[in-house]
Parts: sequence; C-alpha cells; structure tokens
Amino acid sequence: MYGSNSENALIIECYNSGKIEGTKKWVGGIVGYNGTNTSVQDCYNIGTIIGNTEVGGISGRNQGSIIDIYNVGIIEADGEVGGIVGGNVGKIENAYNVGKIPDMDSSGGIVGINFKLDQNLIGNINNAYSLDKVYGINETYIKNSLVKNDDEMKEIADSLGSSFENDINNINKGYPILKWQES
Repeated sequence: MYGSNSENALIIECYNSGKIEGTKKWVGGIVGYNGTNTSVQDCYNIGTIIGNTEVGGISGRNQGSIIDIYNVGIIEADGEVGGIVGGNVGKIENAYNVGKIPDMDSSGGIVGINFKLDQNLIGNINNAYSLDKVYGINETYIKNSLVKNDDEMKEIADSLGSSFENDINNINKGYPILKWQES
C-alpha cells in the first residue's frame, strides 16, 4: 500500500487484500517501512506478501508504532519474516496473526526479528497472539504475547482492546475483526 510512512505520519483504518511482491527488504501489506514517530493503527492484511528479508503482513520494518492490527494473509520471504512485522525496533501492541509464515529460525507469527538499535530504538511487543511462535529472533522486550490454538484465537477479541470485536457475521472466518469493519 505505502512504500514508507514518513516522520509524524498516521495510517489508520486501512487494509490490503492484494498480492504484494518486492525483490528486496522491507516489504509489507500496509507499509514497507514504518519510520520513527509514525503510526499504523486499526489496519489489517489478508493478501499474500512476498519479499526477500524483513517482510511482514503489516510492515517490513517498524521503527514507529503499530497498534490494533492483524494479519490473516500468507507471508513468504527468505529471512526475518513476521506475520505482523519482519524487523521491529518500534512498538507493536494489540495484534494477532493467523496467516501462514515460513518455518525458519528468523520467522515468527508476530515478528521475525525484534531488536535494539540504540537507547531510543528498542523493539517492544505487548499483547500479541499467534497460532505459531510469536517471534523468530530475540524475545527481549516481548510482554503478554502468547501462542494460541485456532479455537482460542477466535475468542481473543476482549483481550485485544477496544478496537476489536468478535466476528459474529463471519467476515473473518470467526477471528476477531476491527470495529470499523462492521460499518
């Protein structure tokens, strides 16, 4: 959708349902690179995302904030691949992934690699859920993030915060949806 999210920008209430394919790093369903002091909120991906490294359902690289989001799309990459973010040095909060990701050391249902660049750029993940492992590399700064089975994932809307609700109309195969999707 977006190549990069510039300084002090906000992307809100959006989704991707198409196939996105990149030949290098930082490929995402909503944004390739989410920079410092930027935010992606209330968004989701159901499309297939293909790239090389740092590839994610929402963002390839995150240095800002990604809040109230989910991925059900297929993610394919050679390394650092996450259902939500490929490479994270920002904030991820209230997220879930049920999309298929490659099985490798540097892949995770939420993040492929969670790292610290300096004192101001530290990957923090809070309140995130996945059908498979949460992270690929570096569990530091990951809180309240769990692996759930398929039935449990369909019941986590209340745990994800006020932006989510149960999928009573089967819009998302029973998995939680964002409230604006009902509008």
